[in-house]
Amino acid sequence: MVLTKIKKKYCIIMHKVLKIAFSEKIHLMTVASFSTEVLLGSNWEAHWKAIEMMRSNPVLGVNGLPMKAPVDELGATALAHSGTGKGRNLYDSPSARESFRFGTLIATMLSPQTKDAQTAEAFHRLQKLVSTSKVTGLAAEHCFIAPNLLECTLDDITQACTPVSFYKTKAKNIQLACERIVANNYTTTTYYHESSIDGGSNITGKRIEESAGIPTDIQDLLSYKGVGPKIAYLTFSIAWRKDEGICVDTHVHRLANRLRWVGSPLPKKERATCNTGLAKLPSNQWKDTSTPEKTRVQLQKLLPQSHWGEVNELLVGYGQTICSAKKPMCYVCTLRTECNWYNTNKASSKWNHTG
Repeated sequence: MVLTKIKKKYCIIMHKVLKIAFSEKIHLMTVASFSTEVLLGSNWEAHWKAIEMMRSNPVLGVNGLPMKAPVDELGATALAHSGTGKGRNLYDSPSARESFRFGTLIATMLSPQTKDAQTAEAFHRLQKLVSTSKVTGLAAEHCFIAPNLLECTLDDITQACTPVSFYKTKAKNIQLACERIVANNYTTTTYYHESSIDGGSNITGKRIEESAGIPTDIQDLLSYKGVGPKIAYLTFSIAWRKDEGICVDTHVHRLANRLRWVGSPLPKKERATCNTGLAKLPSNQWKDTSTPEKTRVQLQKLLPQSHWGEVNELLVGYGQTICSAKKPMCYVCTLRTECNWYNTNKASSKWNHTG
C-alpha cells in the first residue's frame, strides 16, 4: 500500500516536471483543440519535436542521462557499425564499407519479430563464424562479408541464428543471400574528396570502383527471399543512405495510428468513448491502415522523403521506452492528450496520474 502511494506520488511529480519543461519549448495541442476540421497527420511536426525532446530529456533517464532504448545500442544501425572496428572510420577503406553494408543487411534480416537483444546475439555469433585467417591482409573487423560467411556450413549458420525467432528460415535465407551476392559480384563507385584511403595521403576527386557487398538496386534486394519492404528500406537507409521507403515495424505502425498521423475508422466501441474530434471525422478522411504495410503507404504520403530514414529509429525508441503496446507510460508523455489510445483508456485510474 505504501509503495503504491509512493509510486503514484512519483508519477504525479514526474508529469508536472515534464509538463513545465516541455511547455516552455513547444506548444502542444490539447484535447479541446481537436475538431472535425483537423486533418489526419496535421500535427506530425509538433509531435516529432515533442518525441525528440522526451527521448533526449535526462529527467526520464538514469544518472542524469537520457533514457536509452534497446534500438539505440542494439538496433541494425548500431550492429552494422560494430563491425567497423574500435576507433576506425567507417569510410576509411573499401573493405570497411563492404563489411558495413553487408552487416547492415544481415542485421535487418535477423530482426523481424525478434527483440533487439536477441538480434544482437545472433549477429555477433555470425561474425565469430567468419575466420580472419582465410582472408589475407584483411583487417579482422572488416572480414564480415558474403564470401566469407558463405564458407560456413548451413548448420553452423543455423546454430548461430538460434537466438532469433524462425532461426532456421532466417539462416537459410541468409545463406541464399550470400550466394546471390557472390554470384552477382555487386560493385559501386566511390568518389573521394580530401579523404584518406587506408592510411595513405590525401586524394582529391579520385574515383574508385569497389565491391558493394549487397545489391545496389532496391528492386533487386526486394527480390531476395526473406526480404520484404521493411527490411529492404531500412537496409538502404543505413547502408546506402538512400531513403527508398519507410521501414514500418510494429512500433511505427502502432504509434503512427495512435497519434493519428494516419488512421483507419475507429471501432464503434472506441468512437463511443473517445472524446476527441477525431472520432467524428468524415469517413472520406480515413484510409485503411490496419497493417504495417498499409500504414507505410499512407505514412509516405504524409512525411517528406527527407524524414523517411529517421522516423523508424525515432518511433521505435519512443515505443520501446515510453509508448509501449500494453503498458505505456502515459503519465510522463506530453502527447497523451492527443493520443487516441490514451483518450479511450484514461478512465482507468492506472493511466490517469495527473494530480
